[in-house]
Amino acid sequence: MAFKISAMVAVMVLISACKTLADQKGSPALITNASAETTTLITSRVSEALGGVAVTLSNSVFSKSSQLSIERKQHQNLEQGVIMGRSLEVPHHFRLVKVEQKCFLVYQKTDEKYFLNGVNCRAE
Repeated sequence: MAFKISAMVAVMVLISACKTLADQKGSPALITNASAETTTLITSRVSEALGGVAVTLSNSVFSKSSQLSIERKQHQNLEQGVIMGRSLEVPHHFRLVKVEQKCFLVYQKTDEKYFLNGVNCRAE
């Protein structure tokens, strides 16, 4: 009887631990208060994740999808088009997640989270 109770307690602990880990990972989210200010904040966080590289994002970033892919802009000139040829660099992937009531930008390469203070989001 004591073994059954111990086993049940162990199962309950494992289940709650799995739920806690899933909650910390967050659920895919969409922005609900898209504005120039939120775009500026997200742009600065993406730039920070990429080591200070300047990036340009749309004002509607994360309003229709929780996923974002960033590719390096190809250098072009007016006469010949693309200067360096095709880029073989892998795009950088980000996602917007909601953890409890907070929104985070997650850089998928490192799994690092960046808190987006002032950004409101809802589960996708």
